[in-house]
Amino acid sequence: MLISIAASYGAFSFAQRFANSKGVAHWVWMASGSLAMGLGIWSTHYLGMLAVRLPVEVFYHIPTVLLSLLLAVAASVIALMVVSREELRKWQIGIGSVLMGSGIGAMHYTGMHAMRSTAMHQYHAPLVLLSVVVAVGFSWTSLWIAFSVRKRYDHREVFRLGGATLMGLGIAAMHYTAMSAVTFRSGGMMAFSTEHTIRISNLGVAAVVLTTGFVLLGALLTTILDRELYQRLSEDRDRLRAVTEASTDALFICTAVRNTRGEIEDFLLTYLNKNVELIVDQPPEKLLGNKMFEMFPLHRAAGLLELYQCVVITGVPLTYEFAIKENEVISNWIRVQAVKLKDGLAIWASDVTMRKLKEQSVFYKAQHDPLTGLVNRSLLNDRVAQAIERAKRCANKVAVLLIDLDNFKRINDSLGHAAGDGVLLAVAGRLSNSVRASDSVIRIGGDEFVIVMPGIDRPADINARAERIIESFQPAVALEGVELQVTCSLGIALYPDSALDVEELLAKADSAMYVAKHRGKNQYEVFQSSKSLMATVV
Repeated sequence: MLISIAASYGAFSFAQRFANSKGVAHWVWMASGSLAMGLGIWSTHYLGMLAVRLPVEVFYHIPTVLLSLLLAVAASVIALMVVSREELRKWQIGIGSVLMGSGIGAMHYTGMHAMRSTAMHQYHAPLVLLSVVVAVGFSWTSLWIAFSVRKRYDHREVFRLGGATLMGLGIAAMHYTAMSAVTFRSGGMMAFSTEHTIRISNLGVAAVVLTTGFVLLGALLTTILDRELYQRLSEDRDRLRAVTEASTDALFICTAVRNTRGEIEDFLLTYLNKNVELIVDQPPEKLLGNKMFEMFPLHRAAGLLELYQCVVITGVPLTYEFAIKENEVISNWIRVQAVKLKDGLAIWASDVTMRKLKEQSVFYKAQHDPLTGLVNRSLLNDRVAQAIERAKRCANKVAVLLIDLDNFKRINDSLGHAAGDGVLLAVAGRLSNSVRASDSVIRIGGDEFVIVMPGIDRPADINARAERIIESFQPAVALEGVELQVTCSLGIALYPDSALDVEELLAKADSAMYVAKHRGKNQYEVFQSSKSLMATVV
């Protein structure tokens, strides 16, 4: 009985590991638990049988004995498969207990059939049936207890020991009920074959006990040591899970999915914390077990597959920010940090849309005039330099127009700065409407503006553009019922005719603008290096 209790306890401990493991380890724990429990059941049966003293010599048929051991292991497999389920209904326990109890009964009566002696044994059918019912009943109770133990965190060992004790008592009760169902009559068998048989002596009994004891002891020690290790790992895992669940970031853990050539073609999602739903707007349970880029095609479009492949191949961590675009419109920004995890990745993701919007706002304010919304001086050199590089590639010219309002100080002094701001807003609008989409209108300060015009094919083309700007100032500016006539003076410098670099172009345009003012304002001047004063068009 002690052997069967110890075997049951070890098997139920194995069941815990069997339920919580995957892959090869899953089946190793299944085989170990089934063998330990099956050997315990089988040993209980044979030790009980060897305790029976008959007045005749008894032999055991080895193939039949081994068959009985296999039946005991099979019954144990059923037990472990039942108690290791995530959910267990009463009808499932019922089917499992019938199969397990029947397996134990079959093991017992197969073992009885292995006996070879001159005594004939006869069975009492009602007691045989009762022995099987006892085995089924105890199996049902012990399976329910063993399954319940896996779901408990308090007094787990007490319940596990209780279930093992009940199982051991059931095995013993079934055995002795079955033994009471058989009657041995001397002389019933006059002769029998001793081929493939073995006679069990006291030394043999001791060997069975010791061998079984060592196997069970090894199983129990392995179970205890593993349970201690597993408990520590479980505590570490629970702490890590608590940290990941408390994190404000979404956590994706995934393994690489490789094609027949060994190339990574996707990643299988194996763990997700609750914050994943905040990032992808889908519940984690719907995503688990699926391929990442099948579920998130927009992430593939953002180039993440190639980046993640590099992390797995090189082991170099990745930090990357990308925009999710729907119908070419950025809906939000995501920041990911990925590190290699065996043949997969651990990926932390966070929504950085608000930060990006704030950064964009800061950049916009730093690069744009707060009054007119035009680009400010900070981008002037960059826009001119870009236009020059484009002109070099396309073999054409760049025009830089420097515009200064005529008599603007008089407006500020007479009507106030609010009126001056109104004039500047109107001027900004007229300048923007007078140029091409490829041109840049820049307010560089006060009443001064610069227009950068790339792609000028002929110097004469700039005349028409300058005249259009002058004409845009013809209508008066209406401010609170007051109409103001505003004019401007333009200075124009051309690349590469007037100058070859940014600073010189701006300086030449400034010089030309002062010439225009000197000649009477409301006109433009084109700088030419061969003359100090250029042709004037009013």
